[in-house]
Amino acid sequence: MFITKIEVVPMAKPLYLLIGRSASGKTTIADVLTEKYEYKSVSSYTTRPPRYYKEAGHIFVDDATFDKLGELAGFVEYNGYRYGTTMQQVDDADIYVIDPIGAEYLLDKYADRPICIIYFDASIPTRIHRMISRGDSDLAIIRRLLQDEEYDWSSKLESIVWKQVNLENKCVEVFRVDANHSQADVLKQVLYYIRKFSGNYYE
Repeated sequence: MFITKIEVVPMAKPLYLLIGRSASGKTTIADVLTEKYEYKSVSSYTTRPPRYYKEAGHIFVDDATFDKLGELAGFVEYNGYRYGTTMQQVDDADIYVIDPIGAEYLLDKYADRPICIIYFDASIPTRIHRMISRGDSDLAIIRRLLQDEEYDWSSKLESIVWKQVNLENKCVEVFRVDANHSQADVLKQVLYYIRKFSGNYYE
């Protein structure tokens, strides 16, 4: 009688993409997930200068340094500045704050893990109030609102997910969070979808 050793290949851990327009609350929730729940978040490289002293969430570099990053898992050019993330950064992370164009680039390049997209849907009045509260100038607020309205984010995400699931056969889902509520309520929604998505692949 021969005993055959069966190699068990562990399921790759999910990657959670937090997507939303300016001041929708996605970065704030990402910070809570990393600080309180010990998720690891991607700090993307960017050629954009910091908006304020010790701004977190990005690694600020010049164009020459950005050009030397090599193959990128995520890339987008926004308002004249480049944003990018290396393959190793994504491999090591659980959370990635990104926009739909960057998510589309990532999904086309990166196929190693199930991916959960959590879309932060916040109204214009909610976002304006938050931008004022954090000290954004009137010009900056107008600029960000105009840039964010260049296309329908929800429809764009649905199109991206449809392609990845039906044409590329990847494990991708998108969930919508009502981001007009308090931070505690939005966090509760996000944690619910994180557990729901994880359960789909691990239970």
